[in-house]
Amino acid sequence: MYQIAGRVQLSDGEHRTSGDSCTSIRQDLQPGGQIVVVDGTGAAVAYADLDPATVVDGRCGLSFALRVPAGGGTYGIDVAGYGQLRYSETELQDLMELTIG
Repeated sequence: MYQIAGRVQLSDGEHRTSGDSCTSIRQDLQPGGQIVVVDGTGAAVAYADLDPATVVDGRCGLSFALRVPAGGGTYGIDVAGYGQLRYSETELQDLMELTIG
């Protein structure tokens, strides 16, 4: 198993910002929205909820943390029902940021 710490960045116009806090204006990208990781066979191997949105380096995003089993080859990651993005195991381990919008 390995830990993945990631962040879904919101594009300009996809959020409201006030100081160091921000809020997604998208109904599908809210705290508690689900991240699902599947292995090469399509079996779900990890789930995580999106955390509340925060501003980091001037950008609004929702963080998440996953524990993914090693040895799955190619993985798919689905953010709040947007469809799977495919990554090799090495790419997934290096994943830090996804931008939606």
